[in-house]
Amino acid sequence: MDTKGYTLVEALTALVMVGLAMTGAGEAVHFLSGSFLRLQNQSTTASEVTFVQHALAGLPADLGPFQSGAGGFSGSSRTVSFPCDVSDRCTILIKPADGATDLITTQAGRLRSKTLRHLPDLRFTFVSAKDGSRWPSWPDGRSGDRLSGIVLSSGGAPIAYLRLPKAQPDACAFDLATGDCRKLGG
Repeated sequence: MDTKGYTLVEALTALVMVGLAMTGAGEAVHFLSGSFLRLQNQSTTASEVTFVQHALAGLPADLGPFQSGAGGFSGSSRTVSFPCDVSDRCTILIKPADGATDLITTQAGRLRSKTLRHLPDLRFTFVSAKDGSRWPSWPDGRSGDRLSGIVLSSGGAPIAYLRLPKAQPDACAFDLATGDCRKLGG
């Protein structure tokens, strides 16, 4: 037996082993890149959800009350608009765009906009204080009802909620005959 070289079988065996090692390394790289992309998408989605939650939470805390058919509040599945200051209206607009959604907010003359790529089909629903039912628009058309919250959903799953606990105006007097609060001085 000659000890100066490798036999053909030994060389082919070495090539097969190198090929298997390269295949395993390629699969590992593919797995890691897929994991990285999934993690990046989850992180981006979480960031977008946080932005949406802050957009709702950043609205004035003493909003309302918004009676059905009064109060200057109007809302649809894509828009919310209400008086948030003496001379200003707050608005939140959901604008679908090429495979993404633009969320545009205005408050105190300040405009904020963000393109959301990982939150499909954003929609508002409005929660009734009367029975907790959700409505696709507000006012809901029922007399004596009051808006108690705004829900923002993505793909049917709620991702943000703004609670409107205020049940009566700041300056009012309760009227026993009507069972309602009448504004003072007006």
